[in-house]
Amino acid sequence: MLKLVRLLKPMRLLKMGKVLKMMNLAGIMRFLESSLGVPHEAFRMLLTCMSTFGVVHVCACCFWFVKENSNSLEDIEVFLDGMNTRDTVPEKYILSCYFILTVRLYSPHNCTG
Repeated sequence: MLKLVRLLKPMRLLKMGKVLKMMNLAGIMRFLESSLGVPHEAFRMLLTCMSTFGVVHVCACCFWFVKENSNSLEDIEVFLDGMNTRDTVPEKYILSCYFILTVRLYSPHNCTG
């Protein structure tokens, strides 16, 4: 029974895609662009920057969530000390964003020797 429930979860995501498609997001974006009076290129650049920030934000939050739930408090303190970072939310957020933007996962296919 549990396998059936797990199998149905991706189906719900597909339904969400249909709902978003019906919302006519392109029309909403055209309306916002015309109502703000911003040139098309500037609006596209702003939209790209905002979506990039959103993806980095979500990934950084997920990174830190996994970091805190898979390590002990002592390990996290050692990690923060090694990075010369205090235990404050803004500094941990900046550190998470740094790791998301600069560190890539090891893949044997990327190895040259």
